[in-house]
Amino acid sequence: MTEVQRSLSKPKTLSESAPAEPFLVLPENRLAHTAICEQSRGAGNLAAVFLYGPSGAGKSHLAWHAAQRLARERPSAKFKSIAAAEFAARLADAAQQATVHDFQTMRSACELFVLEDIHALEGRWESQRQLLALIDEQSSSGCRWIWTSRKSPGELSEMHPRLVNRFHGGVTALVRLPGKSSRVALLEHFARTQQVPLPAEGVQLLADALPVSPRELLAVVLRISQNAAFKRCQITTDLVRRFLQQEVVPPTVELAEIANAVARHFSISAAKLRSRVRLQGLVMPRQCAMYLSRELTPSRLEQIGQYYGQRDHSTVLHACRRLKQMLPDDATTRLHLCQIRAALGVHDPETGADEDRCNT
Repeated sequence: MTEVQRSLSKPKTLSESAPAEPFLVLPENRLAHTAICEQSRGAGNLAAVFLYGPSGAGKSHLAWHAAQRLARERPSAKFKSIAAAEFAARLADAAQQATVHDFQTMRSACELFVLEDIHALEGRWESQRQLLALIDEQSSSGCRWIWTSRKSPGELSEMHPRLVNRFHGGVTALVRLPGKSSRVALLEHFARTQQVPLPAEGVQLLADALPVSPRELLAVVLRISQNAAFKRCQITTDLVRRFLQQEVVPPTVELAEIANAVARHFSISAAKLRSRVRLQGLVMPRQCAMYLSRELTPSRLEQIGQYYGQRDHSTVLHACRRLKQMLPDDATTRLHLCQIRAALGVHDPETGADEDRCNT
């Protein structure tokens, strides 16, 4: 057995793992938090939780929080944690060394198995086959699973149906990026846990100016603390304001950047996205591209229509209105737009100003 196999086959004790940052329950993660709490208590025989959402929203933190809760329930409990890409790499290593059988027959049982970024296994059919075998083997001994992904199970188009069924077999919970009130709570939480004396007005300024992930908010708090230490001064509202003036640069987005980001997200070509072809598989990507083009650029409806296949302004207006109607009740579409905005370096608008452009 290779060293990488030994590292995966020997589960660690949860009490030996590093303690996680205290977890803050927010509206954006409440369902996911409830699910992992129920799982750690063993309530309702909940064997699997699938957490999905944009990068940095807190999925990994939730998984570690679940591990810590299980450690409090049973200090001797064993767990395994690995990223999906690393799982595939270890399988490839085993194949090169002709020890795949050892990889397949690892039988060290554990109470919790965390597999992160499961979307990285899309199209890797042999890795998926081995994962299915591992899930069946571990689940038969009572192992609980937490999977994380940037995509929901239904969006994993290059994933074996049996795996997708496993992902649907427990609770599926979206973890969203924080809204303004949650950013305020997070900034106050990070300031308290990191012992950074952020003034209340400074917290409000940061929450207004930085619609970013919890991970990025923590980094901001630490950078402000380092800035104050370097200048040997107190953290004041004026210091926060100067920090923002240096850090926050309004992003400029071009139509071509949006088209390329949408094409990458939906795994299609930008040429097809901009063509006059009316295939069903292009309808949603094209409507997302038109919606974001209207939201993120100063381009007029006519300009956007011309860019996407010489269409007229009414087509763009219809696309924008249709998506706006869908968004309140369609979590999948919201996630698509959120992930594309993140890829472009911009974030979800929280006022009606940008959305109003889609109605005119």
